[in-house]
Amino acid sequence: IVSHFPINYIFIFSSIPFILSFIPFYFVLEEKREPVDFRMIFRYEGSGRAILRWKNFRDFISKNENLLIFTLSVLLTMIASGMVYSYLSLLVGLRFGNDFVGLYFGIDGLVSSLLIYPLGKLSDRVGSKVVVLFGSITYALTFVLYYYATSFILLISAAIVSGTKWAAYFNSINSYVSRMSRREERATALGLLNSGIAMGWVIGPLLGAFLLGFFTLPFMIFLAIVPIIASIIVVVFVKNDRNYMNGLPKMQKD
Repeated sequence: IVSHFPINYIFIFSSIPFILSFIPFYFVLEEKREPVDFRMIFRYEGSGRAILRWKNFRDFISKNENLLIFTLSVLLTMIASGMVYSYLSLLVGLRFGNDFVGLYFGIDGLVSSLLIYPLGKLSDRVGSKVVVLFGSITYALTFVLYYYATSFILLISAAIVSGTKWAAYFNSINSYVSRMSRREERATALGLLNSGIAMGWVIGPLLGAFLLGFFTLPFMIFLAIVPIIASIIVVVFVKNDRNYMNGLPKMQKD
């Protein structure tokens, strides 16, 4: 598209698949059940007025310390991810030309889509925590490859490893929270997880922009390994979810 149109046209064309993505939702069936509290930390008054109940929030955190630690690990990983992927297209463009930016992310996405199913099966067998650790390690390896990727072969290798880490990490963190949270609190638990992801993608790009004032672009990307290592250390201390369902060991589930 950018080879034939001004670069701002890419935003117009990219809206087309987003619009088309709404169509399948018309055919999605949802389980019918009695209405319950939509979010455990809120109470509702009047017509659409939501009031935060700090007591419920504190109770949720105290009952789910394991998920809070896990979310901290995810936050650190997303800080590293934000540091890198806000600026990676600049690095690829500088080294290989702008035409290779789309090629790189295309290979990255293709590898990820092919590996999501087998890595999901592995998560079911050994637990999501193990696959999250594997995804974190491949995150760090990807950043090392970005630093050294001055040849086309290394760039393709980085795309393959990067696609592997997407498939391993993001599928497994959602599976982990789903297994380790109680059914009636699952929306809140996933909301906590997504808050960690979103906050990481606020801090990461800002941190990257700050570090670019002191280091070269490749070395700034290399430095993103530091929060990844911290994330790995944190996630080691969370429980493995292999034999859990609805936040309880399978033999105790209700």
